Amino acid sequence: FVMNGWHLRWFSISPQEMSSIPDRLEAEHGRMTYPHFSEIFVDQKRMLIKIPNPVEEKRDFMLMAPTKEIFQKVLVSLGKYMNAQSGVEEPIEDEPEGFEDADAHEELIDFPADGTNTAIIFWLLLYPLRFLMHYTLPDVRHLDSHGEMKDGVGRAYMATFMCLVWLVIGSYAMV
Repeated sequence: FVMNGWHLRWFSISPQEMSSIPDRLEAEHGRMTYPHFSEIFVDQKRMLIKIPNPVEEKRDFMLMAPTKEIFQKVLVSLGKYMNAQSGVEEPIEDEPEGFEDADAHEELIDFPADGTNTAIIFWLLLYPLRFLMHYTLPDVRHLDSHGEMKDGVGRAYMATFMCLVWLVIGSYAMV
């Protein structure tokens, strides 16, 4: 049904094994053990890790970290895992050009310093709207170092409500 969707999974990476579960409350239900791999590709900007699947007909594995701190810890753990499997220390490679598996995160109010004149003019014209959206739509993607939400469910409901408000405002403005 959802072949290309992102699924939240809780990972356990040791020098002997890498596995994940979809729900920490029912740890044995849906456990997935990953095959041994010898290389990973890292996209530092998007905090993505691509693990090529050693089984040719299977798709590659993609890991996405919620924070830079967790991203760095995962890289260290994966490095230890690969070193234990191969017995040879291999450097982590950067992702090659043309890596298009996810969109880059961009703040709404970031100035396009390397943009064209047209992009800068549009940024200036739309800045008031961008500013309002940036500060009225709460960002609910942040997790603490244990993988728990920093903000409660109330903030997620507030984000949903504010998205609906902006949808109504945008619909009204177009009519």
